Amino acid sequence: MKKPICLLFFIILCLWNDCSYADVEFMVFPEYNYKFKPPIGWVADKPLEGGCSLVLINSPKDKDFPLFISVRAGACSTNNLDEYATTLISANKKGLFERMIQVNEVKEVTAFLGGYPAKDMLYIGEGAVSAKTKSAMTKEALTLFIGTENIPILYKNVFTIKDGIIYMLEYGGREEEFKKHENEFNDLIKSFMINKEIRNQAEESFRKFQDFMSSHKAVYKK
Repeated sequence: MKKPICLLFFIILCLWNDCSYADVEFMVFPEYNYKFKPPIGWVADKPLEGGCSLVLINSPKDKDFPLFISVRAGACSTNNLDEYATTLISANKKGLFERMIQVNEVKEVTAFLGGYPAKDMLYIGEGAVSAKTKSAMTKEALTLFIGTENIPILYKNVFTIKDGIIYMLEYGGREEEFKKHENEFNDLIKSFMINKEIRNQAEESFRKFQDFMSSHKAVYKK
């Protein structure tokens, strides 16, 4: 009697916000026909519109620890990658300025995502992290010197547009941590799949789940 219950809870834990769920190793988002493998050591943190954000399992609890991955999809008003990239640069610069990060450079290269032409854009900047105070004693008085510490911040966007849908992967963090885990983000990019069959497969899996629920109702009756 316990075995069906355990199996049922396992399936329920695999569900994600009614529209996406884990497919063994993959996270599946059938509404937008895509799925991907979370990098080893990363877990879903919270749902985003058309996707989710990921964080390191053993990341510091410090809320200012700036290392994250986000995967999103949504309707797009253009199918032109260059046009979207131009809009993205200005939007991201505005967002970074609001977080007190000065953008020094934007690198843009051609890439592939889910088998389709994509843009790979790296934003390089620096952020004023905290005030640093130094003091020096002279014969006349104690002199204070106040400054800020700037730590390089990197943000990477990889995106493609397919059938009016924008697929966006973003990775960001302080330079040292960014470089340390960059290969994990690259693994996610390699696993990313876009296919209309994904939705059909997801609907079939969910139908089987519903059939399973119906066939085991008696287990939960007192």
